[in-house]
Amino acid sequence: MILKSRKAWSIMALTLAVLLAVISCGRGKSFVVAKKGKSAYAIVLSSDSSLSEQYAAIELQHFVNMATGAELPIVGDNTNRAKMDGRIFIGAGKAVDEVIEGGEAIDMDALGDEGFVLRSVAGVGKYPDILIVGGRRRGTMYGVYTFLEKLGFRWYTNRVTRYTSGKVLKTEPFDIRLIPRFMSRDTSIREARDADWAARNRMNSGHSQLDEKHGGKVGVLGVH
Repeated sequence: MILKSRKAWSIMALTLAVLLAVISCGRGKSFVVAKKGKSAYAIVLSSDSSLSEQYAAIELQHFVNMATGAELPIVGDNTNRAKMDGRIFIGAGKAVDEVIEGGEAIDMDALGDEGFVLRSVAGVGKYPDILIVGGRRRGTMYGVYTFLEKLGFRWYTNRVTRYTSGKVLKTEPFDIRLIPRFMSRDTSIREARDADWAARNRMNSGHSQLDEKHGGKVGVLGVH
């Protein structure tokens, strides 16, 4: 009876060890985006970028600088820097198509105005490429804010931003595809009317002060 019990525990321990190894392999090794004033990355903006994608690039640059002191340059996808190691692609375009060639394609039509794909892939050198691609209206912008959340950012009010301490931003490899399920999203607090806060938290209600730079808003006619 004791031998059987020991054998069962051995099998359970071996199964657990294999499971943990599989999980560890699936997560992959984390990589640094920026650290203490330095970064190997540049933000590569699509030449066909929308106003919200251009604003998202500025937001990404701003928050990385806020947390680490590093300033990521924003470059066009047809520049020499766009062909070098360390790239964060914002918006669909020829450069992104070349990066994912032979890999899993991105169905832009299926993403609509608000859906996005956030994916890390092998780069041209030491550093993984980061793809943030979505609907031109709001999708890519939402992908940028989701990426910032992965790095530890939170926007609790329009005056309070939280992020990790230590001047280091890093993440594990990722492959995310997300399409919001609700057409209109809102919350009944006055601060939610602020355009920056609403965009950062993926609110799109007609009550918010969202202009085209912030992806616009969704109006819904009806009564309670």
